[in-house]
Amino acid sequence: MLKAITGLVRAEPLNDNFSYLADRLKNAKASVDNFESLPVEGNEVGDFRLTIEEGTIYYWDGEKWKQVNLDASVEVTSNDDGFCLRFANGFQICVSNPFEMNATEEYHGFYRSETAVSWVFPTPFIDENYYGTAETPLGNRWAKRTGIGDGTSMAIRQFAYTESSGDQPTIGFAFGRWK
Repeated sequence: MLKAITGLVRAEPLNDNFSYLADRLKNAKASVDNFESLPVEGNEVGDFRLTIEEGTIYYWDGEKWKQVNLDASVEVTSNDDGFCLRFANGFQICVSNPFEMNATEEYHGFYRSETAVSWVFPTPFIDENYYGTAETPLGNRWAKRTGIGDGTSMAIRQFAYTESSGDQPTIGFAFGRWK
C-alpha cells in the first residue's frame, strides 16, 4: 500500500513528484568529501554532487559548480554504499555510490546479473513504502530494483538484450519517508 507524501516540498513546480525526482536523480554522481574535491573535467550540464563534510549539494552549470539553495533543513547521512538527504518534513532521498555489474545469466529471453546487489541505505526508510530504481549509462543495458525490500536495503540487478560479461557501472536511487 502506498502512502501519500504530505508536507511541503520546495522545488520546481511538480506535476508528479516521483517521476520528476526519478528523472532528476539520473544526474546524481558519487558524493565527494568537500568542495575542493569536485572534479573540474568530465562533467555534464545538470550533474550534481553532494559534499559530505559540508552537507551541501552542487550542480554543474556547464562552466562551474554552483551551490543548490534548499529552503529546508537537511541532514546528510552516508555509509560505504552511498548517501541520503533527510529533510525535516520527513522526506528522504538516497543515492548509491556506483557499483559494477554484468549480465550473464539467461532469463526469459534476456540476460541479467547472476546475483542481485543489495544496496544498504545509510539510514532506513520508515517502512517498505519507498520508491526505488537504478540506472546504468549504457543503452543496451538497464538496471532495476528487484524484490520488495524492507526499508533498509534494496536489491538491484542489471539486464541486457545480449550476454554481457563486462562489468558496467550502476547507481541506485530511492526516495520516500523517514518519519
